[in-house]
Amino acid sequence: MSDTDLNRVPDGGTLRVLASGLEIVRRKKHEWSNHLTRLTPEELKRKTNKVWGSKFLAFWTLEALVDRIEREVTTARWSDSAQEPSPLDIVDVHEIGLASGESVHTIRIVCDGRYIHAYPIED
Repeated sequence: MSDTDLNRVPDGGTLRVLASGLEIVRRKKHEWSNHLTRLTPEELKRKTNKVWGSKFLAFWTLEALVDRIEREVTTARWSDSAQEPSPLDIVDVHEIGLASGESVHTIRIVCDGRYIHAYPIED
């Protein structure tokens, strides 16, 4: 599916079904929005907290994010028969997002049942 098609998927909708039977779902609250660049540091801290959701940086298109999640989950051998595996925390050498207003390098991938999503977490 192209990135354009992925952008049509609603929040909570399935972005990709993996060979393992797991589904990567969209969580819009973790996606970048250009309005974030106009916020004060205090507003940015609030808009990227646990309530509003940490944010992936703009270069993380849905396609790039889905590809990364699939690669990490496949490497970890997650499947739909393993109920709620422990979250995967993946540290990247590059900044990947903002959490509580701070730049972070860590992606957390979580699974609840057969549904997977990811978000940046504090290093």
